[in-house]
Amino acid sequence: MALKLIYQMFAKLLSWIVLCVRSDTANEIEILVLRHQLAVLQRRTPQPRLNWSDRAAVLLPAFLPQSGSTSRSIKTVPGQPASQGSPRRSTCRV
Repeated sequence: MALKLIYQMFAKLLSWIVLCVRSDTANEIEILVLRHQLAVLQRRTPQPRLNWSDRAAVLLPAFLPQSGSTSRSIKTVPGQPASQGSPRRSTCRV
């Protein structure tokens, strides 16, 4: 267990040293290679195919009524500013 931890720490330290010693062009080349690998992998993964139940789940909220949106809205009395229409808390000092 301790040997594995020492090995992992040594490997990480060695990779940091190699990263610091490498030139900027080597770093740029590695970034370009990694971007190319990512592009190739993204082309290989197919887009998920939607079946009828997936499409129904996506479209269902469009057909449902918007419940509770009018009952929860704050209504004020016409002619009064909104700050006067709302109840105020009374402060009580003991």
